Amino acid sequence: MITSPSFIMKKKLAYIFAILSLLFITAFIIYNIRYKQAFSLKNRIPNYSNAVIGVNLRNIESYFLIDFLKNPLSYTTKKSKENLYKELIAQLKIPSSILFHSTNQQWNTTWYSEKITIKNPQELQKTLQRIQFNKLIKNEITFYTKNQWCIGIHENQAIIAASTEDFKAIFTTITNFLTSVNFLTEENTLFKELLKIGTNDFFFANDSKSYAFGNFNKGNFNIHGVLHDNILQKSTRNLLKPSGNSAAFGYACFNKQHSLLQKIKLQKGIRLKGMSIDSIFNKWDGVLSFNIINIAQKTDSIINYEYDADFNKKKIVQLKQRFVPNFHTSLGQNDNELYLYLQRNNYISHQNTLKFAYSLPINIVDTPNKITFGTDMAIQHMNTLSSNLIAELYIDFKKSRILMNSPLKSIDFKLQNDSYFTASLYSNTDRNMLCQLLTY
Repeated sequence: MITSPSFIMKKKLAYIFAILSLLFITAFIIYNIRYKQAFSLKNRIPNYSNAVIGVNLRNIESYFLIDFLKNPLSYTTKKSKENLYKELIAQLKIPSSILFHSTNQQWNTTWYSEKITIKNPQELQKTLQRIQFNKLIKNEITFYTKNQWCIGIHENQAIIAASTEDFKAIFTTITNFLTSVNFLTEENTLFKELLKIGTNDFFFANDSKSYAFGNFNKGNFNIHGVLHDNILQKSTRNLLKPSGNSAAFGYACFNKQHSLLQKIKLQKGIRLKGMSIDSIFNKWDGVLSFNIINIAQKTDSIINYEYDADFNKKKIVQLKQRFVPNFHTSLGQNDNELYLYLQRNNYISHQNTLKFAYSLPINIVDTPNKITFGTDMAIQHMNTLSSNLIAELYIDFKKSRILMNSPLKSIDFKLQNDSYFTASLYSNTDRNMLCQLLTY
């Protein structure tokens, strides 16, 4: 049987296509098995937890894999010195989504990891000793502590804790978690909330029904959520925002009865250029806004004279650059109370400027419901804040001269009346945001 050259060529192409298809399907299956795993909470978080933070490491790994294939030149290999912390991590079987929890008694001060399996307990303990962790054995649990970190080890399980508290209470919590504990179940409200958001790159939820989740995308990092915390509240009057292209602006109405603000108020010894913080707090009605219009770069000439060996006088000119902001900041008040307080205590000059602002003259404009400080009091176009917003913060990193050498472009945060908030961090290119930040 005689076959034509064209038939042989078609047959070869068919084989090549079949092999490539098989390789593609295999790679697709492997990718989905590794990176598209279902999120599970079973037997991971103790039932006394009141808040949980999670990081989806598989998602992050997939971003770097795809970004490496698209931008291989961004990943240059660098010779680095021995890193004992990398050795420490390498000896742990880190789960695909790692979880950290806190408790009602230690809320905001201590966070515990879930149980992490140790590959080689003896090697792990040797590494911890080389990093100069302090060792303590208590109730069959081996603890290693250093600064704010505590690692508890029992057989082939470890728990990592970060805390600003005394380690005695942490030892007890870790011991109970490693030896005997009941876990969150499907009936628990916190468990249900975590299941909804656990596939995101970062997620947070607590038992007061607050939650947040964020994802790294092409050119941005977006966070959404609901925070049931009354530190910010709806203002009784209209808030204004600048209509132009500012370097940065923000506006909000703070709840002065919030515990965090009350702690600041109680610090009666805190003074700003001689002004009592608690006195200003009492006269302030909670409304705060600021607008940085631009930041100018100015050059100052510093002239000095020196004499050479022949006693000839030489003029030496040094140029010093400085950044001068053009801004307005407003504090809310009732019936001019804050302005009158500053005036009574001789903080305001006859020209209506702050007396202690020597390097940057700051003018003052007073109205019955707010006092405004600024470098340029020219009238600006302002828009009324949307009725469904409580607060907003915007920063243009280039215009405000913050993180000038980073790939970041801007950040925008908005909080609505129903406690729903969004925060977006933008970059200058359309690469994955996390990959940009870690390779620039």
